[in-house]
Amino acid sequence: MPIHFFSGEELWVLWMLSGFEISEYSPLDMLDRLISGKMTNKNILRICKELYKSKCLIYVEGIGYDVNPPLLPMLYIISQPEDMVIFTSTRELNNAKVIFMRRSRTIVQHIPTLDYNVHVITYPWNKKLIATWLSEEVDSRVPEPIEIGTSRFTLNPIEAIMLIAIQQVFRKKLMKKRKKLLISKKEVSNAVSSGSLISLPLFVRSELFRKLLIELADRPDIIDDALSSLEYKGVISLENNYINFTDDVKSGLDVRNMVDYGIAYYRSINGDFERGMSISYQKDRVSLVKMNGDRNIELIVTDTSGATRLIMEDIFMPMLRGVKERKALYCPNCGEEVDLDSVYCPYCGHKLK
Repeated sequence: MPIHFFSGEELWVLWMLSGFEISEYSPLDMLDRLISGKMTNKNILRICKELYKSKCLIYVEGIGYDVNPPLLPMLYIISQPEDMVIFTSTRELNNAKVIFMRRSRTIVQHIPTLDYNVHVITYPWNKKLIATWLSEEVDSRVPEPIEIGTSRFTLNPIEAIMLIAIQQVFRKKLMKKRKKLLISKKEVSNAVSSGSLISLPLFVRSELFRKLLIELADRPDIIDDALSSLEYKGVISLENNYINFTDDVKSGLDVRNMVDYGIAYYRSINGDFERGMSISYQKDRVSLVKMNGDRNIELIVTDTSGATRLIMEDIFMPMLRGVKERKALYCPNCGEEVDLDSVYCPYCGHKLK
């Protein structure tokens, strides 16, 4: 699989020379906003010479520099993806996100640094490669994995807000190094009614949740009902107005055992379809929170293999359904396996058709 390392300026020049338009969802849109105003003709010429030396550009007599044809499919995909998966993690501080983008039958992986100064691009990806990559990503974040069953809890939006509020109060007490980590119903109610609840995952920050937060600020009775419902569903236990997680949930949500946190997010550009989940990596297991339909939210506590399977099914499979596994073609020049539709070998640049 070809691996390309580009500076932000190099990728911008390649895109400009390709002539492709960029969609608003393309990562190149952000790159263009950051770089276009800084580029001078002198800088562009210098970068073109560097890209020519690395065989990313060719020189056409009477025309000038142009993109080496094997790079055009990759540039087209990241300029105008049909759908994409974004995978983020707070552990990877230098990487804003890992982005998988598909167009037609080809998938490209793009990893930009947080400042967009460095870009790593690999392709083509298929179901098997993505499944292996995802398994390694999840496994690497859980230091002491154990095999456990999968516990599922379906919550309505108000119950989900209560659950997030409990975790936020818990986290604040840990930051203040409180010896007693007892959480009262009043503290949770205050966190919601004061409007200080800011830890909603990106994919549930909808208009529905904003309206509910406003409503909850004036309705303490709804908060009490939601906490009682969480107790009934086996998510929390209530004793003397103090809250604790049940054993089935505690290991997956206890912020003291959290080692990493991330988001997996799928978006279809043409179909305007999206879905996502938050991922909490604990010392020995993983907890997932995902949207089910328009209103319900599902909390899942599972092991690393279960988490990998669920993320693959819910987030990656919608993108992979557009990619058909086909027989391989091998480049006669370098011997590497390439896609049947390839006109040029992505490894050595040899013309195949």
